[in-house]
Amino acid sequence: MGYGGGMAARIRFLHRLCHDLDAIRAFYGEGMGFEELSYRNDEEHGWVVFASDGLQFMFHRWPEPLPPVAGFAWQPGDGEGTEPRTSIGVHVPEEDWSATVERLRALDADALTPEPTFRQEAYWGWTLRDPAGETVEIWYEPAAG
Repeated sequence: MGYGGGMAARIRFLHRLCHDLDAIRAFYGEGMGFEELSYRNDEEHGWVVFASDGLQFMFHRWPEPLPPVAGFAWQPGDGEGTEPRTSIGVHVPEEDWSATVERLRALDADALTPEPTFRQEAYWGWTLRDPAGETVEIWYEPAAG
């Protein structure tokens, strides 16, 4: 029998640090279209909170630039990232895919490949790095038919 035993534990918040809060806000809000729940960026405080299917992820402004992140995290889909780091997978509905890719291009997002790729003979994906340097794979599965 596995762990957990039917417990109702849920991850509800993820907290991350960033130096450029407005770049993060543009990447996840404008680029990916996440719903923004809260934003503050003044001398005293800096944060932005996004909602994702019951999960809230919050970026806190760090006063100095964070250490640079080398390369892209390894991910099973693209197989090209080389860093042993955690990454984020973001499902984008098929009907929103092209517009999301174009918005991220317009933001000059750092991408592992110039174009999205068909992966594992099952889905389309594009591996990017957010403005804090963390690897994010956006993906969708084409409708059968």
